[in-house]
Amino acid sequence: NAIYDPSTQTIDSTGRRVLNIFPNNVIPSSRIDPTSLKILGYFPKPNLGADAFVNNFTQSGAFFKLQQIPSVKIDHNFNDRSKISGYWGSQNTDKSNGVDGLPDVLSRVRIQNIWSMTTRVNYDHTITPRLLLHLGAGFIRYKNPDTVPPISYDFDLAGKLGINGSPGPGFPRINAVGDSVLGGMALPFGTGNHTLLIDQKATGIANLSWIRGNHTMKFGSDWKLETTTPITLNNITPTFNFSSAQTAQPLYGQVLPSGTGTGSAWASFLLGLYDNASAGNVSAPQNRRTSLALFAQDTFKVTRKLTLDYGLRWDYQGPIRELWDRQSTFSPTTPN
Repeated sequence: NAIYDPSTQTIDSTGRRVLNIFPNNVIPSSRIDPTSLKILGYFPKPNLGADAFVNNFTQSGAFFKLQQIPSVKIDHNFNDRSKISGYWGSQNTDKSNGVDGLPDVLSRVRIQNIWSMTTRVNYDHTITPRLLLHLGAGFIRYKNPDTVPPISYDFDLAGKLGINGSPGPGFPRINAVGDSVLGGMALPFGTGNHTLLIDQKATGIANLSWIRGNHTMKFGSDWKLETTTPITLNNITPTFNFSSAQTAQPLYGQVLPSGTGTGSAWASFLLGLYDNASAGNVSAPQNRRTSLALFAQDTFKVTRKLTLDYGLRWDYQGPIRELWDRQSTFSPTTPN
């Protein structure tokens, strides 16, 4: 698994240009990339077999989950014919996910402060002894910030690591650059998930119940507006991927014995030679859908021992659309 110096070349006995080998696979400290050196300063110290070069770090960390579910219900009668009722409920969950034992800026642990709220209001009015009006409205809001802590996603890239031109802050996201055989960091590290999901649903219902003879008839409608907003800030923090390719020796068609190779992703990281990188903008679509239903039904008491239920219902569920028309959908008549 020899590593090679990609900045220098030499001519071998066959006249081919080959990369020079780092003597004893040791990269001189003067060649270590300044940004990589600063990142190394955040790495944890060995906590298992401190004298070992590999397998010297064990993961450990605390997981927590706290939950509260308060609710309130109120009923009030205005008079013998009118009453109103209301309900409010909330669920608050604070928990950690993906505990990996790494220091804060390197860790991809996600802290979720999940919050949801449900509210409902119902109004009932007896118009006549045989005619009852029911109106109801409700609203549900759900918020889930599935994200690493601020110390990670607010990290000053330019000031602390010298990485300029990034769309946003955050400790750089770097996949595993090593393994348990030759050393390095075998865990992915840097800013992990940084998203916020907001779901909302508004509902309304209205129905009229009418008792006439042996018939109990009900006519009504219900309406829903559902929205979901998945805000993704992952891409504003740059991602760097390192591989062995940058410090590997060109083989010119030769095949090495099984299990052997040249180059090292860890060596490429130390030299600052990333294989590829990516960054992007914030994604914040809002998807909406409206639903509407109308119905009529009758409960007919044919005899004391026979009751017949029948009715008709019409449902319309609109297509999902993005609020600002930034996403396309299927149209059988529109050319692609």
